[in-house]
Amino acid sequence: MADLLLDWAGNPIVNRAQLVVDLDELIGEFRGTALAGIELAAFAGRLEATGSATFSLPEVSMGLIPGAGGTVSVPRRIGRQQTARMCLTGTTIDAQTALAWGLVDEVVG
Repeated sequence: MADLLLDWAGNPIVNRAQLVVDLDELIGEFRGTALAGIELAAFAGRLEATGSATFSLPEVSMGLIPGAGGTVSVPRRIGRQQTARMCLTGTTIDAQTALAWGLVDEVVG
């Protein structure tokens, strides 16, 4: 049982070996509004977005700072200055801006 992750009732849900993910092989896809999902997805090797996708780090509007790795993963893609702008202002950007900044690798559809 030590190699298994358990749910709230103690039932096995996944083998720990299945949790190993090669992030270079991971492809993220965005459709619609991504308010808080970009932190983890920014670790992926490739990100695609539809033309209608928008991106934001809205935590500042709630009196919080971005978590879930947002202050680590997002700057690796778009740099510290653009990340600071998004974190401190809660700015929402469209898919074309995300592509120009390097947050996504391709805009599809």
